[in-house]
Amino acid sequence: MKTVFLLTALGAVLAVPAFAATRDEHEFGLSFSTRAANSKSGVKFFTDRVDYKAPPQGKLADRVASVTFVMAPGTRTNPNAYPSCSAKALEQRGPGACPKGSKVGTGKAEVITGLPLDPIIMSAQVFTTRNGLLTYLTGSGQTQVIGLTMRGNKIVAPVPRKCLIPSDCSQGEAVLKRLSVTLNPGKIVTTPRSCPSSHKWTNTAVYQFVNGDRETETSTSKCKG
Repeated sequence: MKTVFLLTALGAVLAVPAFAATRDEHEFGLSFSTRAANSKSGVKFFTDRVDYKAPPQGKLADRVASVTFVMAPGTRTNPNAYPSCSAKALEQRGPGACPKGSKVGTGKAEVITGLPLDPIIMSAQVFTTRNGLLTYLTGSGQTQVIGLTMRGNKIVAPVPRKCLIPSDCSQGEAVLKRLSVTLNPGKIVTTPRSCPSSHKWTNTAVYQFVNGDRETETSTSKCKG
């Protein structure tokens, strides 16, 4: 039977412990489909926790709680220029529930569970919702919806937690290791109004781990002005 991975909010605000560390575990890339400043653009981005492996049974996964993609300063986003799909409709009825014109991208994901079927490869469809995006993942008989908010030049992705056995994560978790997404050119993203002398726009990804650790990675996209 198909299992629906519901998007869940963090149950509590996590305090950053005194031993919180800075990490370097991800590869990250983000680029615009155009080099022209102040232009409507598509966006390609990916994140990959390169060496992640599932922990031994009985030990909780060392999870990332959220990822914030910060596009070059001056980048503008406008998901509300498109029809809006709802997470509830997408979870219950699939992509057919989303209005025409709300699909704005595609992608792939890789999920690690610790089971012999790893890695689970999932395809992604991206839809606009109010003030953000919904990523609909399907693969190996499972589905998952991940919501991303968009504001200014930021895309914020809370990472949902999914226990292999409900209410008992000590028996294993499904952890999103890699996600790559392409947003189609259109009104959703507009590049910065100018290109710096380096002829590169700098983009950033900020990873917040459940235990309070933090990681920042950068990527550049060529531009002309």
